Amino acid sequence: SSPVKRRRRIKEEPSHFTNLFRYPWQYQVLEQELPRLIDESMKRGVLMLSALSLGSSTGAEAVSIAITCLSEIHRQSPEAAANRPLPIMVQGIERSKTIVARANTLLTMGDFSDSDVEELVTQALFSGFKTLPRCIADRLERGRERRLQNVVLGLAREYLSHIRVLGTVSFYAQNITAQETLDSIRRAEIVFCNATMYQMALGPLRRLGSAVQAMQPGCYFFTNDSPELVVQGLGLDVETFESIPIHKGTVLRKRNASSPVYEDNAGS
Repeated sequence: SSPVKRRRRIKEEPSHFTNLFRYPWQYQVLEQELPRLIDESMKRGVLMLSALSLGSSTGAEAVSIAITCLSEIHRQSPEAAANRPLPIMVQGIERSKTIVARANTLLTMGDFSDSDVEELVTQALFSGFKTLPRCIADRLERGRERRLQNVVLGLAREYLSHIRVLGTVSFYAQNITAQETLDSIRRAEIVFCNATMYQMALGPLRRLGSAVQAMQPGCYFFTNDSPELVVQGLGLDVETFESIPIHKGTVLRKRNASSPVYEDNAGS
């Protein structure tokens, strides 16, 4: 069928809700923590950063993670970039084969529109534009384009070409608690798990928690759920994680000997 007919069919099929930079404050924290993450990963001998988007739906979150990491590395000075040569691989995990096929098609076509940034625009307006990640805020400040939707879509289309060439993002049809997924979580440096845990029974939730608990020191777990739900639901040992201040939701970092301690979550 023609590209126009494929786009129409993709958009008309029912899908899970997804948005580019849906929870913008998470990408702010990712930008903030990325230099430390890269430095500590290199010390462990990691050759490529691994990020996971659990329950990735049609892929906007995985693309947003890739854009944030790539743009933040490019933002560094030439000297800093030379010292941080690690590539990154982002995997989207979604149980529906139909939705994974849609994600791969949208990734190939780059067919994003205003509807894919609605949540970001809403959150930006509510916060007075204080929660925008730097990769977006910098472009909005220095560019002629003042419409936030156009700035974000322009950023996405620019980086999608890099993402496709580098093979940075890929999608897989797997259950979140499948053994392959749990093994990937244990090996990952960055895990995003949004709008997913509330759907899970306690048994699968605890299996997910065991994988998160086994993540390497210095690695990060992002979720829009509250710290109480995350710790109690996943059954985590709180002494082995630090809570990174964030506007809403939870970001946990696996502790190492030199980790600072944050007493309170900024969003609480």
